[in-house]
Amino acid sequence: LVWYYYRENWAKLQANYGRTNQRLGQLLIDITATFEDEFRETELIEFLASTPGVDSNVDARFWALERANMNYWWIVDNSKDMAESFNVDEKHI
Repeated sequence: LVWYYYRENWAKLQANYGRTNQRLGQLLIDITATFEDEFRETELIEFLASTPGVDSNVDARFWALERANMNYWWIVDNSKDMAESFNVDEKHI
């Protein structure tokens, strides 16, 4: 829910808090910390491509994408073990 608000109101957030506000960058990292599937990662990539980065939040944008990517690949790499541990079909992971 917060991700949709952040994404849809990005221009307004920048106008209200300033383009160089580092907290907006940290908020992006915090919001995207739980992204773990290809759909969310693609949404994040599209958002980053459609919004210009400024020096103060370029690192935050990088770390948000890096974490989403690591989460996704961790799930991919460990889904078989998780499925066996929880006794569920791997497609449900």
